[in-house]
Amino acid sequence: MRKSRKLIFIFVITLIYQCSEQIKPIFDVNQLVNVDANKVTQVLGQPEKSEKFTQQPCGKDNCFLNVYLNNQLEIIFLNDKVGRITFTPRNKIKFNEDSIEFLGLKPLNPTTETKNVLRWDNFHNLQEVAIFKLNNEYIDYYLIRVTF
Repeated sequence: MRKSRKLIFIFVITLIYQCSEQIKPIFDVNQLVNVDANKVTQVLGQPEKSEKFTQQPCGKDNCFLNVYLNNQLEIIFLNDKVGRITFTPRNKIKFNEDSIEFLGLKPLNPTTETKNVLRWDNFHNLQEVAIFKLNNEYIDYYLIRVTF
């Protein structure tokens, strides 16, 4: 009986420790705010792909799109500064408020919360952060609007 209590105690402690582990950011979005492509290259390395971009939000503005992190991260540069970031993780990340920690952000209550979208407006120095869910419990992609 004593041995089984000890095993249960160890199991509970292990479970508590695993649940309280900090999330390690995949990248820190704060390092990408109000910077140009050269600074992004210092942070993320050389882009895997770079092309002129003419769709929304650009139109006729001076825009280009760079791709990083094995095609998981797309950055649209508006007038030579990071304007919009789309991150589509390959690993399964649960859809919840804490998921923004993978971007190096501290969790706060979302401005808008639906079954498939969590959105924060004017989130620190970002215009918008949104997380979109697949048809299950995992994230499809993150959308970060940097510029105002």
